[in-house]
Amino acid sequence: MASQNQDSASYEASAEVKQKFESILVRNGITDQVDTVIITEPAHLKGEHFATSTVYVTINFKGKMVNERNLFLKRFASGEFLTESLKRGKIMEKEAEFYNTFLPACKEFCKEFGFENLLNFFPTCFYADDEMIVLENLCKEKGFVMLDKEQLQDLDTAKIVLENLAKFHAVTYALQDNCGRDAFLKKWELLRSEVFFTAERAPQFSKLIGENGITTCITILKGGKVPGYVEAVEKLEALLGKSFDKIIECVRFTAQDKLLVVNLGDCQNNNMLFTHELSNGKKHVKDHVFVDLQVPRLASPCADILYYLYTSVKTETRTERLRELLILYFSVFQTTLCGFGKKSPVNFDGFMDDFKKRSYYGYVSHLGFLSIVGALKDVDIKDFGTTPDEMVAAFVKIMDNWMQKNPEKVESISHKIFALMKEYEALIA
Repeated sequence: MASQNQDSASYEASAEVKQKFESILVRNGITDQVDTVIITEPAHLKGEHFATSTVYVTINFKGKMVNERNLFLKRFASGEFLTESLKRGKIMEKEAEFYNTFLPACKEFCKEFGFENLLNFFPTCFYADDEMIVLENLCKEKGFVMLDKEQLQDLDTAKIVLENLAKFHAVTYALQDNCGRDAFLKKWELLRSEVFFTAERAPQFSKLIGENGITTCITILKGGKVPGYVEAVEKLEALLGKSFDKIIECVRFTAQDKLLVVNLGDCQNNNMLFTHELSNGKKHVKDHVFVDLQVPRLASPCADILYYLYTSVKTETRTERLRELLILYFSVFQTTLCGFGKKSPVNFDGFMDDFKKRSYYGYVSHLGFLSIVGALKDVDIKDFGTTPDEMVAAFVKIMDNWMQKNPEKVESISHKIFALMKEYEALIA
């Protein structure tokens, strides 16, 4: 049974899938008799995910007085090469460990200090293994929404996200400090493993992740031919062959690092949900949750912050209010640590030095964002081939086609690339 409308495609799950969800419900104390399990593939999420896709699951029960249950189902959605690479990187296992053991341990730690609700910005997980993650569907149940990649966050939204990020980072630092770093890493081994940014991963991901955004930005600059583009192209070309190694330096940790926390790893618009409320005729964020915890890693908090600020926050907010946002983050981080009887091992100046040292990660992440904004929804990653070179070639073809159809957007993005380059150069000066 299948139906199609402008928003989604829905179909009834097979008997095997239905049985799987019946067992998941029973594991969570829900024993009502299931009638149907409907899978919905939301059209508005097409092209919005790199590694996995999210579908909605609606479970209808036979009892007339029992309300339907709505869930998220996350599963692999990439092409053959990328799926196999990501499986080797254990992204589902990492997320399963996060929801099954690490997050509960963090919450129990908070409870010991009287902070039972401190981490309520993560969704409830019903089931997680190395093939699928089943979460509560906050969109259908509580009105949460995912912001579009092109709908970057304003100052008020960024403050809420950074406050929650600071709280999570502080909890993980305090827990790590109690355990000792070596014991912490031994207990949570998958938090230590790295999916993308290792020397061993360079043959697979250096072109796809480390340089594809840079080369596409070069192509955009050449197409836009905005005054000064030749010099800008030369600067970007100088990064080729070095970018992946520089990213590794930004995200990895060493024994000398004083401040390490568990990073969410992919902290950006597509991996968080919001609810809004009207106040004085203006819409404001009311609640916020993080979702998609597939690449957590032990790292400097600045890695998470840089990736978030440069992929998800409005340029004018980041450039004009950067120090204000970082002061807010660090203040909440310190205050939360105090609740656990801890102190930050670095002061704000030391934190800022680390932020600047690792800023290349934010810079190249934003170059990658600028290289795909506007075209991403036309991309089906399943059609990207079976090797890194085939994936890059397919992406280049898609982008070339998009640029030919959107010359005015090419010029606009060229100006944004110029502005980003100046912003980065001023930050590290």
